[in-house]
Amino acid sequence: MTTAIHLELRVQDIDRATQFYHQVFDSPPQGEPGTYSLFTVHGLELLLLVGGVYPVRFGLRLASLADLHALNQQLQARGLTPQSHQFNHPALNLMEHALNLTDPDGHRCSFYHLASV
Repeated sequence: MTTAIHLELRVQDIDRATQFYHQVFDSPPQGEPGTYSLFTVHGLELLLLVGGVYPVRFGLRLASLADLHALNQQLQARGLTPQSHQFNHPALNLMEHALNLTDPDGHRCSFYHLASV
């Protein structure tokens, strides 16, 4: 059984990226300063390493719309401004409510909730 998803992101400046994700997750990383950072949150192990950057998008699905609204308030209180979006998925009869943040290297981190239409 899966206990976590592990995602490795390559970044240009490890300190800058670590500070960004520390603000996003409000959680300190493990690792060696200047070498790598590992955040373990929401069932995700996010490893930051210095290297060639190829921007990706990753998303974390939240249990409720109330959780998404609470997270939006928390992010804004930490000085971050997520972009809010809604997408209709007619074939699935679902509405996606999402908050998107782009890190300093162009990686897009999304938090979302799917609700029945």
